[in-house]
Amino acid sequence: MRNTVKTALNLQGRAFFHFYAVLCYFFAFMLFFQRLFTINCILQTKMLTRKKINALIDLYRKSQSDKSGNRKFVELVSVTKKQAAQLGKLFNGVDLADYTHSIDESGLRHALKHPDISISDILLIPFIIAEYDKVYPGNKPFTIVYEKEFVDTVVYIEEIRTGRKKLVLKTMYKRKTKARK
Repeated sequence: MRNTVKTALNLQGRAFFHFYAVLCYFFAFMLFFQRLFTINCILQTKMLTRKKINALIDLYRKSQSDKSGNRKFVELVSVTKKQAAQLGKLFNGVDLADYTHSIDESGLRHALKHPDISISDILLIPFIIAEYDKVYPGNKPFTIVYEKEFVDTVVYIEEIRTGRKKLVLKTMYKRKTKARK
């Protein structure tokens, strides 16, 4: 009788282990396809080229391996005339026409400290900038906050660097979207 119980428990433990392993592989598979889907969507919208995507991935690797540097950056897209006019109104006529949206190591590291932000979210930045739902000045001087609602609301914060004429990633995070009525 005892051997039968031990055998049954052992089989249940093995079955659970196999189920858990299959579940882990399934989620890894889904994550891989989510990232692949994100990259394909970005390439189809022509917001980023393969070269810039590769540069962002290299910047991601550099920011993870070298925790103190901030020399490397990637220029994403130039500020459009429409964006410059809208942002100029928010900042009392500041001319942002010659500025470029960029990402540096420090901002990338800060964004990736948030557990819900991944490299696939970083690749969505040009889309968030172009198709935001809300834009407003940040709490700190010379910061711009963009919000875009997906399943969750993505909050993207840039700082204005007047010397180099860049709008650079300061941080990025997600928050739960409030239920609609």
